[in-house]
Order: sequence, then structure tokens, then C-alpha cells
Amino acid sequence: EYLDSLAWLRYRQKRYEEAKKYILEAIDAYGKNGSDTPDAEILAHAGDIYEALNDLRTAISFWKKALKKKPNEDSTFDIESVRRKLSEAEKKLKDNSEK
Repeated sequence: EYLDSLAWLRYRQKRYEEAKKYILEAIDAYGKNGSDTPDAEILAHAGDIYEALNDLRTAISFWKKALKKKPNEDSTFDIESVRRKLSEAEKKLKDNSEK
């Protein structure tokens, strides 16, 4: 979780490449700790970071994974916000492919 916090701090500072590094380390750490996937909030953060890096396909992938997970009770995960971001990104990707 501390890696996710570092990633989110870098994201808020608009240091997206550093944020990406930390979020990928956070995701990787879950596999090493015996948990197969991170929680919904970490996956949603990964989506937000990839969106900031203009990688909508990867952002969409992470947001979809986040929506499939049940948030932790103490999580600040906002399902509606992620659904909205996902919908907007899918529309933007579709619009760009039609041009």
C-alpha cells in the first residue's frame, strides 16, 4: 500500500512516469505477497495514471479490473467515478478510431 501511496503522490505532483513506476511496483508486490491481484483502489489509480500518460487502452484495462473487484471496507474507492472515467475513455477511443 505504501507503493500505491507513493504512486498517488507522484500523480498528484504531475510526475506521471514516476507514478507509473511506483504503481507497477505496487501491483507486482501483490503477486509476491501471495495475493493474486491488488485491490480496486490500486487498480483504479493505475488507470488514472495511464490516462494521464495518454495510454487510454491500458487505463481502460485497469479501470475494468478495478470495477470487477470488491472495494475494501476502509477504501475511498469511488465506483461511480471509475465508471464515468471508463465510459468517457471508451468514447474518446472510439471517436479517435473513427477519424
